[in-house]
Amino acid sequence: MSKNLAWLVILLLCASPCLADTIYFKDGKKLEATIIEKTDKYIKVDVEGVPLTYFSEEIQEIKAEQGEGILEKSLTATQAPLLDGSAALHINTEYGFEISGPKGWFKDVHAPIPGKTSTEAVVYNKHAQHAKGEAVFPNLMVTIDIAPENVTSAVDFSKRVLQYWREVFAKYKTGTLVVIEEPHAIELNGLKGSRAIFDLNANDGKSMRNVDYKFMRNEIIISVMGGDWSSSANAHLKDFEDAAATFKFIGEGKRVSASGQTRKRKLGDVLAAGKKQFGQYEHAIPRFVLKVPEGTSRNWHFVVFDEPAVPFYLANDATFTKDMPFISSMVSQVPQEKLLDKEASFKEIAASHQEWEKGVWGESATFVNNGSPLKLKEFSAFERVIEVPDKKLRYHFVYIFMDNYLLQLGLNTTQAEYANDDKDFMRILNTLSTQ
Repeated sequence: MSKNLAWLVILLLCASPCLADTIYFKDGKKLEATIIEKTDKYIKVDVEGVPLTYFSEEIQEIKAEQGEGILEKSLTATQAPLLDGSAALHINTEYGFEISGPKGWFKDVHAPIPGKTSTEAVVYNKHAQHAKGEAVFPNLMVTIDIAPENVTSAVDFSKRVLQYWREVFAKYKTGTLVVIEEPHAIELNGLKGSRAIFDLNANDGKSMRNVDYKFMRNEIIISVMGGDWSSSANAHLKDFEDAAATFKFIGEGKRVSASGQTRKRKLGDVLAAGKKQFGQYEHAIPRFVLKVPEGTSRNWHFVVFDEPAVPFYLANDATFTKDMPFISSMVSQVPQEKLLDKEASFKEIAASHQEWEKGVWGESATFVNNGSPLKLKEFSAFERVIEVPDKKLRYHFVYIFMDNYLLQLGLNTTQAEYANDDKDFMRILNTLSTQ
Protein backbone atom coordinates (compact mmCIF):
# COMPACT_ATOMS: atom_id res chain seq x y z
CA MET A 1 0.00 0.00 0.00
CA SER A 2 2.58 2.57 1.06
CA LYS A 3 4.89 1.26 -1.63
CA ASN A 4 2.54 2.63 -4.27
CA LEU A 5 3.54 6.13 -3.22
CA ALA A 6 7.20 5.23 -3.11
CA TRP A 7 7.50 3.27 -6.33
CA LEU A 8 9.33 5.68 -8.61
CA VAL A 9 11.03 4.04 -11.54
CA ILE A 10 14.61 4.94 -12.33
CA LEU A 11 15.41 4.06 -15.94
CA LEU A 12 17.98 1.29 -16.08
CA LEU A 13 19.80 0.74 -19.31
CA CYS A 14 21.33 -2.40 -20.69
CA ALA A 15 23.26 -3.78 -23.63
CA SER A 16 23.89 -7.28 -24.91
CA PRO A 17 24.72 -9.44 -21.87
CA CYS A 18 27.92 -10.70 -23.44
CA LEU A 19 29.42 -7.19 -23.55
CA ALA A 20 30.46 -4.91 -20.71
CA ASP A 21 28.20 -2.00 -19.79
CA THR A 22 29.29 1.33 -18.36
CA ILE A 23 27.35 2.17 -15.21
CA TYR A 24 27.29 5.84 -14.21
CA PHE A 25 26.47 6.56 -10.57
CA LYS A 26 24.91 9.72 -9.16
CA ASP A 27 27.99 10.42 -7.06
CA GLY A 28 30.07 10.78 -10.25
CA LYS A 29 31.70 7.35 -10.19
CA LYS A 30 31.45 4.87 -13.04
CA LEU A 31 31.97 1.14 -13.43
CA GLU A 32 32.44 -1.12 -16.45
CA ALA A 33 30.93 -4.53 -15.81
CA THR A 34 28.60 -7.14 -17.28
CA ILE A 35 25.03 -7.04 -15.98
CA ILE A 36 23.94 -10.54 -14.99
CA GLU A 37 20.62 -9.66 -13.33
CA LYS A 38 18.34 -6.63 -13.33
CA THR A 39 15.10 -5.62 -11.65
CA ASP A 40 13.30 -2.33 -11.02
CA LYS A 41 15.04 -2.10 -7.63
CA TYR A 42 18.62 -3.14 -8.34
CA ILE A 43 21.08 -4.63 -10.79
CA LYS A 44 23.64 -7.35 -10.21
CA VAL A 45 26.90 -7.21 -12.13
CA ASP A 46 29.88 -9.50 -12.61
CA VAL A 47 33.15 -7.86 -11.59
CA GLU A 48 36.05 -10.21 -12.26
CA GLY A 49 33.92 -13.19 -11.37
CA VAL A 50 32.42 -11.60 -8.22
CA PRO A 51 28.66 -10.76 -8.30
CA LEU A 52 27.93 -7.29 -6.88
CA THR A 53 24.55 -5.63 -6.30
CA TYR A 54 23.81 -1.94 -6.92
CA PHE A 55 20.57 -0.16 -6.01
CA SER A 56 18.61 1.57 -8.79
CA GLU A 57 18.37 4.85 -6.90
CA GLU A 58 22.17 5.15 -6.95
CA ILE A 59 22.40 4.77 -10.73
CA GLN A 60 22.31 7.74 -13.09
CA GLU A 61 22.40 5.74 -16.31
CA ILE A 62 23.86 2.70 -18.03
CA LYS A 63 25.35 2.82 -21.52
CA ALA A 64 26.18 -0.01 -23.89
CA GLU A 65 29.78 -0.65 -24.85
CA GLN A 66 29.01 -0.56 -28.57
CA GLY A 67 28.09 3.12 -28.32
CA GLU A 68 24.55 2.81 -29.63
CA GLY A 69 23.32 5.22 -27.00
CA ILE A 70 20.97 4.65 -24.12
CA LEU A 71 18.64 1.69 -24.48
CA GLU A 72 15.54 1.05 -22.43
CA LYS A 73 15.70 -1.77 -19.91
CA SER A 74 14.87 -5.14 -21.44
CA LEU A 75 12.12 -7.09 -19.74
CA THR A 76 12.93 -9.83 -17.27
CA ALA A 77 11.20 -13.18 -17.43
CA THR A 78 8.68 -12.19 -14.77
CA GLN A 79 7.83 -9.01 -16.68
CA ALA A 80 6.79 -10.60 -19.96
CA PRO A 81 3.58 -9.04 -21.38
CA LEU A 82 0.42 -11.03 -20.65
CA LEU A 83 -0.97 -11.63 -24.11
CA ASP A 84 -3.71 -14.04 -23.07
CA GLY A 85 -5.90 -14.77 -20.07
CA SER A 86 -4.03 -17.90 -19.00
CA ALA A 87 -0.74 -16.01 -18.62
CA ALA A 88 -2.43 -13.47 -16.35
CA LEU A 89 -3.50 -16.14 -13.87
CA HIS A 90 -1.64 -16.20 -10.56
CA ILE A 91 -2.10 -19.17 -8.22
CA ASN A 92 -0.82 -19.02 -4.64
CA THR A 93 -0.94 -22.46 -3.03
CA GLU A 94 0.67 -21.31 0.22
CA TYR A 95 -2.34 -19.19 1.18
CA GLY A 96 -4.80 -20.85 -1.17
CA PHE A 97 -6.06 -18.26 -3.67
CA GLU A 98 -5.94 -17.32 -7.33
CA ILE A 99 -6.49 -14.17 -9.35
CA SER A 100 -6.20 -13.09 -12.99
CA GLY A 101 -4.71 -9.69 -13.76
CA PRO A 102 -5.86 -7.38 -16.55
CA LYS A 103 -5.20 -8.80 -20.01
CA GLY A 104 -2.10 -7.37 -21.67
CA TRP A 105 -0.61 -6.03 -18.42
CA PHE A 106 2.83 -7.01 -17.16
CA LYS A 107 3.17 -9.42 -14.28
CA ASP A 108 5.78 -9.39 -11.51
CA VAL A 109 5.63 -12.22 -8.98
CA HIS A 110 7.21 -11.34 -5.63
CA ALA A 111 8.96 -13.70 -3.27
CA PRO A 112 8.20 -13.14 0.44
CA ILE A 113 10.63 -10.91 2.27
CA PRO A 114 11.99 -12.48 5.48
CA GLY A 115 10.66 -10.84 8.62
CA LYS A 116 7.68 -9.11 6.99
CA THR A 117 4.13 -9.91 8.10
CA SER A 118 2.58 -8.18 5.08
CA THR A 119 3.74 -9.83 1.88
CA GLU A 120 3.34 -8.80 -1.73
CA ALA A 121 2.29 -11.81 -3.80
CA VAL A 122 1.98 -10.40 -7.30
CA VAL A 123 1.87 -7.00 -9.01
CA TYR A 124 0.38 -6.28 -12.43
CA ASN A 125 1.49 -3.14 -14.30
CA LYS A 126 -0.03 -1.73 -17.46
CA HIS A 127 3.36 -0.30 -18.47
CA ALA A 128 6.68 -1.99 -17.85
CA GLN A 129 8.90 0.87 -18.96
CA HIS A 130 8.74 4.48 -17.84
CA ALA A 131 10.67 7.65 -18.31
CA LYS A 132 12.95 8.48 -15.42
CA GLY A 133 11.04 9.66 -12.36
CA GLU A 134 7.63 8.34 -13.40
CA ALA A 135 5.71 6.05 -11.07
CA VAL A 136 4.57 2.59 -12.14
CA PHE A 137 0.89 3.42 -12.62
CA PRO A 138 -1.62 2.06 -13.15
CA ASN A 139 -0.93 -1.12 -11.21
CA LEU A 140 -2.80 -3.86 -9.42
CA MET A 141 -1.14 -5.14 -6.27
CA VAL A 142 -2.11 -8.27 -4.34
CA THR A 143 -0.88 -8.46 -0.74
CA ILE A 144 -1.29 -10.93 2.11
CA ASP A 145 -1.78 -9.98 5.76
CA ILE A 146 -2.35 -11.84 9.01
CA ALA A 147 -5.33 -10.20 10.70
CA PRO A 148 -4.98 -8.91 14.28
CA GLU A 149 -6.85 -11.02 16.82
CA ASN A 150 -9.70 -8.54 17.26
CA VAL A 151 -10.40 -8.13 13.50
CA THR A 152 -13.35 -10.27 12.47
CA SER A 153 -14.17 -9.08 8.95
CA ALA A 154 -12.64 -7.63 5.80
CA VAL A 155 -14.65 -4.43 6.34
CA ASP A 156 -13.21 -4.02 9.83
CA PHE A 157 -9.66 -4.47 8.54
CA SER A 158 -10.27 -1.97 5.72
CA LYS A 159 -11.52 0.62 8.23
CA ARG A 160 -8.35 0.14 10.25
CA VAL A 161 -6.24 0.75 7.17
CA LEU A 162 -7.95 4.08 6.55
CA GLN A 163 -7.56 5.03 10.20
CA TYR A 164 -3.87 4.21 9.95
CA TRP A 165 -3.48 6.64 7.04
CA ARG A 166 -5.37 9.35 8.91
CA GLU A 167 -3.01 8.99 11.86
CA VAL A 168 0.10 9.00 9.66
CA PHE A 169 -0.94 12.17 7.84
CA ALA A 170 -1.99 13.86 11.08
CA LYS A 171 1.29 13.05 12.79
CA TYR A 172 3.76 13.75 10.00
CA LYS A 173 1.67 16.33 8.11
CA THR A 174 2.76 14.83 4.78
CA GLY A 175 -0.64 14.92 3.07
CA THR A 176 -4.34 14.16 3.41
CA LEU A 177 -6.70 11.22 3.02
CA VAL A 178 -9.91 11.69 1.03
CA VAL A 179 -12.37 8.78 1.17
CA ILE A 180 -14.41 8.37 -2.02
CA GLU A 181 -16.18 5.15 -0.91
CA GLU A 182 -16.19 4.13 2.74
CA PRO A 183 -15.34 0.47 3.39
CA HIS A 184 -18.50 -1.58 2.82
CA ALA A 185 -19.46 -5.23 2.44
CA ILE A 186 -19.57 -6.70 -1.05
CA GLU A 187 -20.10 -10.12 -2.60
CA LEU A 188 -18.28 -11.19 -5.77
CA ASN A 189 -19.06 -14.60 -7.23
CA GLY A 190 -20.43 -15.74 -3.90
CA LEU A 191 -17.34 -14.56 -2.00
CA LYS A 192 -17.90 -11.96 0.73
CA GLY A 193 -15.41 -9.15 1.12
CA SER A 194 -15.07 -5.38 1.31
CA ARG A 195 -14.42 -2.49 -1.03
CA ALA A 196 -13.21 1.05 -0.43
CA ILE A 197 -11.94 3.84 -2.67
CA PHE A 198 -9.72 6.61 -1.36
CA ASP A 199 -7.16 9.18 -2.46
CA LEU A 200 -3.79 9.71 -0.81
CA ASN A 201 -2.89 13.35 -1.46
CA ALA A 202 0.74 14.31 -0.93
CA ASN A 203 1.74 17.85 -0.03
CA ASP A 204 3.63 18.20 -3.31
CA GLY A 205 0.32 18.03 -5.20
CA LYS A 206 0.51 14.41 -6.30
CA SER A 207 -2.60 12.35 -5.63
CA MET A 208 -2.95 8.59 -5.85
CA ARG A 209 -6.31 6.81 -6.14
CA ASN A 210 -6.67 3.41 -4.45
CA VAL A 211 -9.46 0.97 -5.29
CA ASP A 212 -9.14 -1.48 -2.42
CA TYR A 213 -10.79 -4.91 -2.27
CA LYS A 214 -10.20 -7.18 0.72
CA PHE A 215 -11.15 -10.82 1.25
CA MET A 216 -10.80 -12.68 4.55
CA ARG A 217 -10.59 -16.37 5.33
CA ASN A 218 -9.84 -17.40 8.89
CA GLU A 219 -6.85 -15.20 9.87
CA ILE A 220 -5.72 -14.48 6.32
CA ILE A 221 -6.61 -11.21 4.57
CA ILE A 222 -5.90 -10.82 0.87
CA SER A 223 -5.93 -7.26 -0.47
CA VAL A 224 -6.46 -6.62 -4.17
CA MET A 225 -5.63 -2.97 -4.67
CA GLY A 226 -5.65 -0.96 -7.87
CA GLY A 227 -3.45 2.12 -7.83
CA ASP A 228 -3.34 5.02 -10.26
CA TRP A 229 -2.96 8.77 -10.34
CA SER A 230 -6.28 10.24 -9.21
CA SER A 231 -6.60 12.29 -12.39
CA SER A 232 -6.69 9.17 -14.59
CA ALA A 233 -8.05 6.53 -12.20
CA ASN A 234 -11.53 6.34 -13.69
CA ALA A 235 -10.06 5.19 -16.99
CA HIS A 236 -8.81 2.00 -15.34
CA LEU A 237 -11.59 1.40 -12.80
CA LYS A 238 -13.11 -1.37 -14.92
CA ASP A 239 -9.70 -3.10 -15.17
CA PHE A 240 -9.50 -3.14 -11.37
CA GLU A 241 -13.09 -4.31 -10.97
CA ASP A 242 -12.76 -7.10 -13.54
CA ALA A 243 -9.55 -8.37 -11.94
CA ALA A 244 -11.07 -8.34 -8.42
CA ALA A 245 -14.02 -10.33 -9.77
CA THR A 246 -11.65 -13.18 -10.74
CA PHE A 247 -10.33 -13.56 -7.17
CA LYS A 248 -11.24 -16.76 -5.34
CA PHE A 249 -9.95 -18.93 -2.55
CA ILE A 250 -8.81 -22.39 -3.63
CA GLY A 251 -8.12 -25.43 -1.49
CA GLU A 252 -7.06 -25.02 2.09
CA GLY A 253 -3.74 -23.26 1.66
CA LYS A 254 -0.53 -24.61 3.14
CA ARG A 255 -0.45 -21.87 5.77
CA VAL A 256 -3.96 -22.61 7.09
CA SER A 257 -4.58 -25.60 9.33
CA ALA A 258 -7.66 -27.82 9.36
CA SER A 259 -8.90 -25.94 12.41
CA GLY A 260 -8.63 -22.68 10.51
CA GLN A 261 -5.56 -21.39 12.37
CA THR A 262 -2.75 -19.83 10.40
CA ARG A 263 0.39 -21.90 10.41
CA LYS A 264 3.31 -19.73 11.47
CA ARG A 265 6.13 -19.80 8.96
CA LYS A 266 9.21 -21.21 10.63
CA LEU A 267 12.17 -18.91 10.26
CA GLY A 268 14.21 -21.95 9.30
CA ASP A 269 11.95 -22.42 6.26
CA VAL A 270 12.57 -18.82 5.21
CA LEU A 271 16.32 -19.11 5.71
CA ALA A 272 16.41 -22.32 3.68
CA ALA A 273 15.62 -20.19 0.61
CA GLY A 274 18.78 -18.12 1.10
CA LYS A 275 22.39 -18.88 0.27
CA LYS A 276 24.70 -19.89 3.10
CA GLN A 277 27.91 -17.92 3.32
CA PHE A 278 30.63 -18.31 5.94
CA GLY A 279 33.26 -15.92 7.20
CA GLN A 280 32.21 -12.54 5.89
CA TYR A 281 29.60 -10.63 3.89
CA GLU A 282 30.32 -7.77 1.48
CA HIS A 283 27.66 -5.24 0.49
CA ALA A 284 27.98 -2.97 -2.54
CA ILE A 285 25.80 0.09 -1.84
CA PRO A 286 26.30 1.25 0.80
CA ARG A 287 29.74 -0.29 0.85
CA PHE A 288 30.45 -2.33 3.96
CA VAL A 289 32.03 -5.59 5.06
CA LEU A 290 30.82 -7.58 8.06
CA LYS A 291 32.65 -10.59 9.47
CA VAL A 292 32.10 -13.38 11.97
CA PRO A 293 35.28 -13.35 14.09
CA GLU A 294 36.81 -16.45 15.60
CA GLY A 295 35.83 -17.32 19.14
CA THR A 296 32.09 -16.61 19.04
CA SER A 297 30.00 -18.88 21.23
CA ARG A 298 27.84 -20.00 18.30
CA ASN A 299 28.58 -21.16 14.76
CA TRP A 300 27.17 -18.05 13.08
CA HIS A 301 26.92 -17.89 9.30
CA PHE A 302 25.35 -15.53 6.78
CA VAL A 303 22.21 -16.41 4.84
CA VAL A 304 22.15 -14.11 1.81
CA PHE A 305 19.00 -13.14 -0.11
CA ASP A 306 18.44 -11.45 -3.48
CA GLU A 307 16.50 -8.71 -1.73
CA PRO A 308 18.29 -5.35 -1.43
CA ALA A 309 16.17 -4.14 1.51
CA VAL A 310 16.80 -7.33 3.54
CA PRO A 311 20.19 -8.49 2.25
CA PHE A 312 21.08 -11.14 4.83
CA TYR A 313 20.41 -12.88 8.11
CA LEU A 314 22.99 -14.24 10.53
CA ALA A 315 21.88 -17.65 11.71
CA ASN A 316 23.27 -20.70 13.48
CA ASP A 317 22.27 -24.32 13.90
CA ALA A 318 19.81 -23.49 16.70
CA THR A 319 17.98 -20.96 14.52
CA PHE A 320 16.72 -23.64 12.16
CA THR A 321 15.05 -25.62 14.94
CA LYS A 322 14.00 -22.94 17.45
CA ASP A 323 13.64 -19.79 15.31
CA MET A 324 16.08 -18.19 17.75
CA PRO A 325 18.60 -16.68 17.95
CA PHE A 326 19.26 -14.78 14.74
CA ILE A 327 20.58 -11.41 13.59
CA SER A 328 18.49 -9.56 11.03
CA SER A 329 19.54 -6.84 8.60
CA MET A 330 17.73 -4.07 6.76
CA VAL A 331 19.02 -1.36 4.42
CA SER A 332 17.06 1.81 3.65
CA GLN A 333 17.84 5.15 2.06
CA VAL A 334 17.89 8.32 4.17
CA PRO A 335 16.89 11.69 2.63
CA GLN A 336 19.82 14.08 2.45
CA GLU A 337 18.20 16.63 4.75
CA LYS A 338 17.83 13.96 7.47
CA LEU A 339 21.60 13.49 7.58
CA LEU A 340 22.20 17.00 8.92
CA ASP A 341 21.13 15.86 12.38
CA LYS A 342 21.56 12.09 12.63
CA GLU A 343 20.54 11.93 16.28
CA ALA A 344 17.25 13.70 15.57
CA SER A 345 16.66 11.41 12.60
CA PHE A 346 17.34 8.37 14.74
CA LYS A 347 14.92 9.56 17.43
CA GLU A 348 12.21 9.96 14.80
CA ILE A 349 12.90 6.43 13.52
CA ALA A 350 12.95 5.02 17.06
CA ALA A 351 9.61 6.64 17.90
CA SER A 352 8.07 5.16 14.77
CA HIS A 353 9.47 1.71 15.54
CA GLN A 354 8.29 1.91 19.13
CA GLU A 355 4.70 2.46 18.00
CA TRP A 356 4.91 -0.59 15.75
CA GLU A 357 6.55 -2.71 18.46
CA LYS A 358 3.84 -1.85 21.00
CA GLY A 359 1.27 -2.93 18.45
CA VAL A 360 3.04 -6.26 17.97
CA TRP A 361 4.07 -7.06 21.54
CA GLY A 362 1.50 -5.08 23.50
CA GLU A 363 2.03 -3.42 26.86
CA SER A 364 4.41 -6.16 27.99
CA ALA A 365 7.18 -4.66 25.82
CA THR A 366 9.77 -2.97 28.04
CA PHE A 367 12.14 -0.50 26.42
CA VAL A 368 15.32 -1.09 28.39
CA ASN A 369 17.22 1.34 26.18
CA ASN A 370 15.16 3.27 23.67
CA GLY A 371 18.01 5.19 22.11
CA SER A 372 21.62 5.94 22.91
CA PRO A 373 24.78 6.49 20.85
CA LEU A 374 26.96 3.46 20.15
CA LYS A 375 30.63 3.80 19.30
CA LEU A 376 31.73 1.87 16.23
CA LYS A 377 35.13 2.48 14.71
CA GLU A 378 34.02 3.89 11.35
CA PHE A 379 30.34 4.80 11.67
CA SER A 380 27.80 6.86 13.58
CA ALA A 381 25.47 4.42 15.31
CA PHE A 382 22.66 4.23 17.87
CA GLU A 383 21.17 1.31 19.77
CA ARG A 384 17.91 0.17 21.37
CA VAL A 385 17.21 -2.79 23.67
CA ILE A 386 13.70 -4.20 24.10
CA GLU A 387 12.47 -6.92 26.43
CA VAL A 388 9.19 -8.82 26.11
CA PRO A 389 8.80 -10.60 29.48
CA ASP A 390 5.64 -12.58 28.73
CA LYS A 391 7.35 -14.15 25.70
CA LYS A 392 10.74 -14.35 27.43
CA LEU A 393 12.43 -12.55 24.52
CA ARG A 394 14.99 -9.78 24.26
CA TYR A 395 16.07 -7.71 21.27
CA HIS A 396 19.09 -5.50 20.61
CA PHE A 397 18.74 -3.21 17.56
CA VAL A 398 21.60 -1.13 16.16
CA TYR A 399 21.10 1.68 13.62
CA ILE A 400 24.18 2.62 11.57
CA PHE A 401 24.35 5.63 9.26
CA MET A 402 26.40 5.05 6.08
CA ASP A 403 26.51 7.91 3.60
CA ASN A 404 22.82 8.42 2.76
CA TYR A 405 21.79 4.95 3.89
CA LEU A 406 20.74 3.40 7.18
CA LEU A 407 21.82 -0.14 8.04
CA GLN A 408 19.75 -1.76 10.79
CA LEU A 409 21.06 -4.89 12.50
CA GLY A 410 19.01 -6.65 15.15
CA LEU A 411 19.78 -9.46 17.58
CA ASN A 412 16.66 -11.55 18.26
CA THR A 413 17.05 -14.01 21.11
CA THR A 414 15.65 -15.22 24.44
CA GLN A 415 16.14 -13.59 27.81
CA ALA A 416 18.01 -16.64 29.05
CA GLU A 417 20.51 -16.63 26.18
CA TYR A 418 20.79 -12.87 25.72
CA ALA A 419 24.05 -12.32 27.63
CA ASN A 420 26.10 -14.75 25.54
CA ASP A 421 24.37 -13.95 22.25
CA ASP A 422 24.82 -10.20 22.77
CA LYS A 423 28.55 -10.69 23.29
CA ASP A 424 28.68 -12.44 19.92
CA PHE A 425 26.55 -9.67 18.39
CA MET A 426 28.89 -6.93 19.60
CA ARG A 427 31.97 -8.82 18.43
CA ILE A 428 30.43 -9.17 14.98
CA LEU A 429 29.41 -5.48 14.96
CA ASN A 430 32.95 -4.40 15.76
CA THR A 431 34.20 -6.01 12.54
CA LEU A 432 32.01 -3.67 10.46
CA SER A 433 34.13 -1.64 8.05
CA THR A 434 34.29 -0.23 4.53
CA GLN A 435 37.29 -2.41 3.65
